[in-house]
Amino acid sequence: MRTIDVIASARSSAPNRGGAAAAWQVADGRLLPLDRARLIGVLNVTPDSFSDGGALSGVREAVTHARRMLDEGACIIDVGGESVRPGARRVRVREQIARVVPVIRRLRRETDALISIDTTRSGVAEAALAAGADIINDVSAGTEDQRMLPLAARRRTGLILMHRLRPPEADSYSDRYLDEPVYDDVVATVRLYLLKRVEAALRLGIHPAAVVIDPGLGFGKSVSQSYRLIATISELVATGHSVLSAVSRKSFLGAVTGVARPRERVIGSTAVSVVHWLVGVRLFRVHDVAAHREALAVVAAIDRSFDTVPACATMAQSSPGDPDMASENVLEFTDASFDNDVIKSDVPVLVDFWAEWCQPCHMLTPTIEELAGEYKGKVKVGKVDTDANRDISIKYGISAIPTIILFESGKVKKKFVGLTSKDQFQAALDELGT
Repeated sequence: MRTIDVIASARSSAPNRGGAAAAWQVADGRLLPLDRARLIGVLNVTPDSFSDGGALSGVREAVTHARRMLDEGACIIDVGGESVRPGARRVRVREQIARVVPVIRRLRRETDALISIDTTRSGVAEAALAAGADIINDVSAGTEDQRMLPLAARRRTGLILMHRLRPPEADSYSDRYLDEPVYDDVVATVRLYLLKRVEAALRLGIHPAAVVIDPGLGFGKSVSQSYRLIATISELVATGHSVLSAVSRKSFLGAVTGVARPRERVIGSTAVSVVHWLVGVRLFRVHDVAAHREALAVVAAIDRSFDTVPACATMAQSSPGDPDMASENVLEFTDASFDNDVIKSDVPVLVDFWAEWCQPCHMLTPTIEELAGEYKGKVKVGKVDTDANRDISIKYGISAIPTIILFESGKVKKKFVGLTSKDQFQAALDELGT
């Protein structure tokens, strides 16, 4: 198959080429548009990280390296004071703070870059936020410290939630497991876990646009399991949440390339990032910023060559926020009206839970409008803005969008999560005899 055919295939099979969300709410009132690749530069101020431990021994060296990554194209610097490599020793909160806060303070004073704190401890995160950080990157997804998610909600920070099977001290490198980690289905397990952690975050008041999900490649996954997740990351993109690709220099790359030294796994790292770009990922956590910027710039240029109209124009045509484009047959449901309009309805009701910032939601709008016209009088079709109507969204467990629920006689008959075809909706409606 020709290269151009491979790219076209990847584009056509991707549930959302434009990215999981139009923007990431990285801090209170600040949005990072995801109309292009956004690189997160790794800044480990630790003596024992798997790839660059001990390389940055002081604040001056760390800040110099951060500025170099910014010059090369990073827009976020992810600062970590505790290694999460397999077998790493745990670092006390006080020691983590001593490592990261001076670096963050100086970065905030000297640059306008977004800063992320890589920690599982709320005490470290709180000190980092006070020093000028904008984002919390928690590899435990808020499970290690129960105060982490409430902190993110209170401070209205950006939040990265990652899946891992076990903590670092109990883990192994992906290519060194004596017994492969056990999953019934690694893709389904990771997806369900992340959606549950997102739901926990939303219940505390964290905005859906603030949340990024990370499959945790290599964390409690063998080589084959990691590649399975790499190959199916589009299933996470389809949830409507922004997705982070974090493969940089990891052991499963060396397992197939034969490159033993992490620092030399640049080509393998960028290869995976290119694949992830093609299926809609726009956030990349990397060590080698310049190499990723170049690779992703090239694939983005190839990607744009397919388009006959600007992406924003395509999105505007199906935007439910535009009254000229919205179908008169699609109703608006709210927390206040939901009981009368949906639960007490004498006909089935198809409810689209959406948000303005969610690109897959916009992509689904034409299908929803077609169904509203075709089934007029037999089925009510309407939308719920999940940002404006949190009560009903929480009640029905809306942790990923778009989610479409078919109600009959006030009860949930069918639930669809992510981009869904018109045929699937029609099959469900036909089962009701509509």
